[in-house]
Amino acid sequence: MNCLMARVETFLAEQVRDHPRAPALTDGVGTAWCYADLDAASDALAEVLRTAGVQANDRVLLLSENCAAAVAVLFACWKMDAVVIPVNARQTEGEFTRILDHATPAAVLMTCAASSDASAHADRLGAQEMTGVFGSLHMATPMQSAPDPDLHDVAVLLYTTGTTGDPKGVMLTHDNLRFGGMASANLRGMTPQDLIYGVLPITHVFGLASVVTASCFSRRNRAAGSAVFCCQAIRGVAGWRDFAVGSAANACAPDAIHQGAGTDGAGVGQAALCVFRGGTAGPRLEAQGRSVLWRGAAKWLRHDGNHRRASVQHAARSAIPTRLSGRPCRV
Repeated sequence: MNCLMARVETFLAEQVRDHPRAPALTDGVGTAWCYADLDAASDALAEVLRTAGVQANDRVLLLSENCAAAVAVLFACWKMDAVVIPVNARQTEGEFTRILDHATPAAVLMTCAASSDASAHADRLGAQEMTGVFGSLHMATPMQSAPDPDLHDVAVLLYTTGTTGDPKGVMLTHDNLRFGGMASANLRGMTPQDLIYGVLPITHVFGLASVVTASCFSRRNRAAGSAVFCCQAIRGVAGWRDFAVGSAANACAPDAIHQGAGTDGAGVGQAALCVFRGGTAGPRLEAQGRSVLWRGAAKWLRHDGNHRRASVQHAARSAIPTRLSGRPCRV
């Protein structure tokens, strides 16, 4: 099969076929899914959307912060040939309303369990809670279904920030996301032993392609993909400690984020994004992170050209979930 002529959900289908019980997702609300769990959750959500009147080539707006349920929404929509509109739940009511009015989605799904901001939007829309194997989500159907056949190969509509005008919906096809995911997985050398620290919003193209899509891609020999820890934010030194106890393994972030990382106590969380393959950190910033990593029983291994890697010495294995224990910290 020509992988550049397929759809994103085939990445998940291949993992379910070859590695159904391999770890796929964990998050901050207590979810821990293997690929079979993710597949079942997305199937259940697809049925919920069909029952609500969503059809192929419809738009579905996902108002969320990072969590496993949000990833299930993505695959649910793709399985039923719908287009996802990922929107960060931290946007204001006015920002969200402009996107809603322009995109006219057949349904709006909100990850209220992982985001108080999503809950506020859900209240304004009069959304109803849904529960199932996918966890808890809220749904509103403010507009009627209006399928657009021109969107048959579009995976997501990503709205710009609107810095020079009103936000504009940018169409990314399945080929776009698959290519971005494959390129990122190959560039970072992602393996089944990695646990990806998914802190960048999956409502942004980097988190969507270089974390979610890349983690499902089998790089060689039909190996399992990398698991993802879905995190809403790195908060203070806790971000470093995620690395130290093995909760996180590979922080994917563009260099632009590194330039803004501070060197005071509050900046240590941002500093965690600096220590990843291809990234750079100033000596003071690096020293802060290394100090926290040492206290968490981690060891700085080596500097290899522009690559910085760390490997956890699991002295505190009891703090690591059983199904994820022993997974090295590769940054």
